[in-house]
Amino acid sequence: SASRYHYACDGEQQGELPAAEIARRVAAAPEREHKVWSPELGDRWRLAREVDAVAALLKGGG
Repeated sequence: SASRYHYACDGEQQGELPAAEIARRVAAAPEREHKVWSPELGDRWRLAREVDAVAALLKGGG
């Protein structure tokens, strides 16, 4: 499924993005703080690399 998340990098919200785009950004700048939120994640933002949909893409992507 094409999971979408609200995305923030270093505390700056950048709108809603597909998991694949978020994974690409995490891989491109691993030193930055990438966080995501969606209703399924509950009431708090999570590190993007700890969310299954993004983590799976990071592992699969190289």
